[in-house]
Amino acid sequence: MKCTRSFFVALIAAVVSEVSCLQNGWAQVKSSRVLSSSVRVPVTTLAENEAVDTRLAGLRAAQKTLMAPLKEGLEKGSKREAFVNALDYFMMDYAESSYEVGYDEKDYMRIIGSLLKNVAANMKDPYIFEPFHRAIREPFDFYRWAQSFMNTLITWEDSRTEGVEHLEAIDALVKQGDNVILLANHQTEGDPQVMTLMLEKLGLNALAEKMVFVAGHRVTTDPLAIPFSMGCNLLCIFSKKYLDSPPELKAAKTQHNVDTMAALQDLLTEGGQCIWMAPSGGRDRKNPDVGEFAVTPFDAKSVELFRLMAQKAAAGARRAGAPRVPKTHVFSLAMLTRKLVPPPEATGDRDVGEQRTAKRGNVAVRFGPEITDEIAAASLPEGADKAAQRGAFTACAEEQVRRDYQALVEQEKEILKAT
Repeated sequence: MKCTRSFFVALIAAVVSEVSCLQNGWAQVKSSRVLSSSVRVPVTTLAENEAVDTRLAGLRAAQKTLMAPLKEGLEKGSKREAFVNALDYFMMDYAESSYEVGYDEKDYMRIIGSLLKNVAANMKDPYIFEPFHRAIREPFDFYRWAQSFMNTLITWEDSRTEGVEHLEAIDALVKQGDNVILLANHQTEGDPQVMTLMLEKLGLNALAEKMVFVAGHRVTTDPLAIPFSMGCNLLCIFSKKYLDSPPELKAAKTQHNVDTMAALQDLLTEGGQCIWMAPSGGRDRKNPDVGEFAVTPFDAKSVELFRLMAQKAAAGARRAGAPRVPKTHVFSLAMLTRKLVPPPEATGDRDVGEQRTAKRGNVAVRFGPEITDEIAAASLPEGADKAAQRGAFTACAEEQVRRDYQALVEQEKEILKAT
């Protein structure tokens, strides 16, 4: 792909600036505008004001400069053209959001330059994720970079973390060497960054950095999502919906999933893990009847598979004569994050490169209580059949997430009504 000299100069400057910022430490980033959302300009003002100020003009110019090389030589109607157009739309949105938080052209180039450099590389030669992928922290810190990117989009003054007492219990369990599995609903590709940012806001940096997220193939194959995924600890798995697509890769995908489960068992045997999983197998979607996102039903087989791995891990630790056998605890987690990079309304087997937006918005999470077999059994009605008994644990966790999610939605309405 032919690139202009000015683009390379701008891109190199952006990357050098980004690495310098990361080397100076997160404390410096916190004190900068990255975590500030005090400068808030209504979007309507941006659209209606014809006399756009020089800072916004600079951001828009930077976006065009950075995108120009990717647009060169595109074949009309090709998948590549569709992806680049979707990326261009996303970058324009991010420029507007950057303006709202007070960024200038250098701030934008620092974050977006790193993103587009990696997107271009992954379009040519995609990064391959192992069954268990550890976050890449050097020589480039993808974890901090991804946090910086997503942090721009969060309106912190309207965001909150609920169920802190349960979170404190989770942190204590992990510190003592036990494992915690968080059964959560899933709304946006940025959920891992939202999760870690909110933990760090509460001073739980160690817990945030060791979080492991269960990831589907989309976030490990989409060129735009790959750089963000590179900054996460991931258990990479192919959903059963996509094992046969294409048919000739089914055996390889199945073996990959077997290797992922083996990696999970190893982690749980080691102990001190906090693993986030979405038993729905995908993101929540908007319910057209109520105009709000609804929690997607949990898959009991997925939950029971993880619980089985936990049992095998404990048995393995005992056989090995471990001085302490880690116990695995399960907690519920409700996430209200649908305003950040929301999923498309359509579902199904689509090509990667979906249309994304990068508008700012509030987020909220609520940690629920520990789910136990005793609590699940007590939730069953008298005379429940065997199918209900087998799915009781998952149903109990899902119901807790639904209650907590609805509470977050109602609280959001009250908060926004008061602002």
